[in-house]
Amino acid sequence: ASMKQGGKANFDVAIIHFQRALELDPQNFEAIKDLARILSWDVTRRGESLHLYRRALAIQPTDKDLQYQLAEVLNWAGNYYESTELFKPLYKEDPGNMALVLNYANALSNSGQYYDSIALYQKAIKNKKPFDDYTALNYARTLSKTGNTNLSIKIYNDILQKTTNVDEQTNIKQELASVLVNAGRYEEAIQV
Repeated sequence: ASMKQGGKANFDVAIIHFQRALELDPQNFEAIKDLARILSWDVTRRGESLHLYRRALAIQPTDKDLQYQLAEVLNWAGNYYESTELFKPLYKEDPGNMALVLNYANALSNSGQYYDSIALYQKAIKNKKPFDDYTALNYARTLSKTGNTNLSIKIYNDILQKTTNVDEQTNIKQELASVLVNAGRYEEAIQV
């Protein structure tokens, strides 16, 4: 996580170091995995990241951390079905891992498995796992797709109150207005 928080220059230096390590030992599992992780944070390099993750998985097919990271990146890249298929056995082995539960819930929601997703979001809530705004928005979207409009709207409004970025506020307001329109609540949608 600390590499993720660093600047672009730090990423570039790390990428160069991992690439050099792989030149010396193309089967260096840790270097492949770490390079895949760094590249996964750059939306333009997710394809490279997925290739490296699959390469690492061929070397260490039972590595749970690797499987988790790959499932996460597959979800980010829009490969929802493959992501949920990787998350499923990880969840069965560790159903108390709330970070895993939330990532699996997001992947299920993205793949259209809304009710399964909601069950996992609710499990996390019962375990008092705080949601980041990304997860809360996914939960709100999932609720709205299953007709649970009131709770969805409440979550959207809660997020709006915390959000200070104008562009993010605009996007959230557009989503909220859409949920309200779909629920036939036109007057409220106009006021958003």
